Amino acid sequence: MSLIIKDVNKNYIADGKPARALHDINLNLKDGEFVCVLGPSGCGKS
Repeated sequence: MSLIIKDVNKNYIADGKPARALHDINLNLKDGEFVCVLGPSGCGKS
């Protein structure tokens, strides 16, 4: 089994202005691979 993510985009409004969080993100995870998202508290990991 695998997980394939293609062309993911995420935009939001910050301080009344558009902000791009993700632009054309691609990810291909194969069975048995492990991924961890790291960053400081409040940076938007979730």
